[in-house]
This record gives sequence, structure tokens and C-alpha cells, in this order.
Amino acid sequence: MYFEKKISTELIFDLPIVNSSFCEIVEYFLSHDCTYGTETRVIVTPNVDHIVKVSRDKTLFNLYKKADIFTADGIPIVLSSRLIGGKIRERITGADLFVTIAERGTSINKKIFIIGGFPEEKLWLQEKLQEKLSCKETQLLIYCPPKGFSAKHIEMQEIIKQVNNFCPDYVFICLGFPKQEQVAFVLRDLTKVGLIFCVGASVEFYVGKIKRAPLIAQNFGMEWLWRLLSDPKRLWKRYLVEDPYFLLILFKEIIKKWKKRT
Repeated sequence: MYFEKKISTELIFDLPIVNSSFCEIVEYFLSHDCTYGTETRVIVTPNVDHIVKVSRDKTLFNLYKKADIFTADGIPIVLSSRLIGGKIRERITGADLFVTIAERGTSINKKIFIIGGFPEEKLWLQEKLQEKLSCKETQLLIYCPPKGFSAKHIEMQEIIKQVNNFCPDYVFICLGFPKQEQVAFVLRDLTKVGLIFCVGASVEFYVGKIKRAPLIAQNFGMEWLWRLLSDPKRLWKRYLVEDPYFLLILFKEIIKKWKKRT
């Protein structure tokens, strides 16, 4: 495939994570290979929380590993690669991918479909995104699922119908991990979308509903602290109780790589 020839990966945490640059992967995503009707590919962006969760749940890991492209969403993944002699060059976050692919894609007449937000926000999101992207109404469609939605929900059939009627080049799923990945794999099997991105809160960052961490915090790997301080009630357990387990996972990865070299 084009991807295998042009974009390199390295195996870390048992996942083939892209070690090409942000610019290289973006150019691939904007290529003619990635339009509606071509081979559908799912893009996920592993971060510390994802690695911790899939390491503790084999079923979830097997589901996650079905993705076609993995990019390092966070400085800890990049630093982990360097610790074991890898070559992951930079973080490639879902939030950054959404902004670049959506803006450049719509500027060259690509069509995007977004799944996320709440039903009562749909008109506001549609207008806000059209304004920020400077795109036509015919290039953008948003589906805001009801509360309690999942990949097994009856509403999934409506999403499939809308996607196939709209024929988007790119679908961005903003439902959080692992719900968005579960939805993505259903769409991959039942639609002809070019690329399906699982990008978490990216749209909320883009429209200003949630304020993203300053660049200095992002570049020093402290975006997690910004998010924790912004919403401690919801995120304290994730960042202070669950995610520190990543250090043990990394230690095991270092030992595994060391054994292979001896």
C-alpha cells in the first residue's frame, strides 16, 4: 500500500506507531489515495491513557490494534521511543491533525463528516465550523449522537446512512476513547470513507468550547496537567491514579528491548 511505502513506523508497546514527521503524515492524508471510495483506513492517536487501558484489557487491545495508522499523541510516547533507541520524531496529536486536515482539506474541496457534540449543539457547531473553516455547507456535515450512544446503539444505522449519502473524504469521530474507536471500525466495514480519524476533544478545542493548553505546556509534555487543573473533578482519577501505571509499562518495554539485544 502507499502508506507502507511512504510512511515508516516502529513497534513500541506492541503497536506500529508512525515515526514520520507531522508534515509527512499530513501530506499522505491529503493525497489522492485518501478520498471517498478508496480503501478506508482508521487512524488512532495513542497517548498514555490509551496505552494504560489497552495493556489491562486484552479485548480492548485487540480491537485497538485493528486500526491502520497509529500516531504518537503526546511527549511521553516520543520520549519512550527515544529511551529504547527508537526513532519517533515528534508527537502527532488528534487535535493538531484535525485542524490541519480539516482546514487544508476543505480548501481543496474535500468533504468532512464529524461525529461528536450534543444534539442541542448541532446548529451552533455547524455554523461555527463553517465559519472557521471558510467552507461551503456542502463540504461539512455534523452528527451529534444522543446521550448513551454507542457503536451498538440503533442510532449507528442512521450514522451509516448519513455517511454513505454524504460521501465524505474524511470522518472525524470525537467521542472519547474507546467509544470512538468502536464506532470507527463499524464505519470502516460499512462505508467507503477515505480516512476515519479518532480525535477525542479536537473539535471542542477548535471551536473554543474547551481551552487547549498553551504551546509551552504542550511542548514540555505538561498538557495533561493543564487538563487536570481545568477539570479536576472529571480527570483526577485518570491522571493521578490510572495513568502512573504507564511507568511500569515503560519499564517492561525497556526490559523487553534490552533482552532482544543481548
